[in-house]
Amino acid sequence: MADRYLRFTGTAPGRFLTRRLGLPRPAALTRWSPERPALDGGLRHLTAGRSGLDLAPVLARTGIGPAGSDRAAAVVLDASGVRDVEGLAEVHAALYPAYGHSPRAGACSCSARRSTRPTITRPPPSRPWRASRAPSARRSGGAGP
Repeated sequence: MADRYLRFTGTAPGRFLTRRLGLPRPAALTRWSPERPALDGGLRHLTAGRSGLDLAPVLARTGIGPAGSDRAAAVVLDASGVRDVEGLAEVHAALYPAYGHSPRAGACSCSARRSTRPTITRPPPSRPWRASRAPSARRSGGAGP
């Protein structure tokens, strides 16, 4: 469906309608194919929080070189060191330069995130059961006192 919409927005009537109706005009995404298995650009490895993992050897086996000052074709964010809500600010601080208002991310760049499962530090507060919500306390008819 997305490819049909992309082809439609590339035609003259499609461009006219998308501008008039305020519809999004999608960009053609680079897809994997046997003729072109590699990405156009490097890999940017970011870390948020204190991570105990060393992902550099794993990422080196992908065959994608590191992204220097040029555009990154892929961004990998290791967020396994984020333990609380305040740590999410570090995730934002790491990703914002890569994506937000910056030309450093390529037009078809992709991202991956690695994090740990959150733990619940305290149980959620329980609501007291109210008798007014019990089925027997409801009136079935419209007759009042």
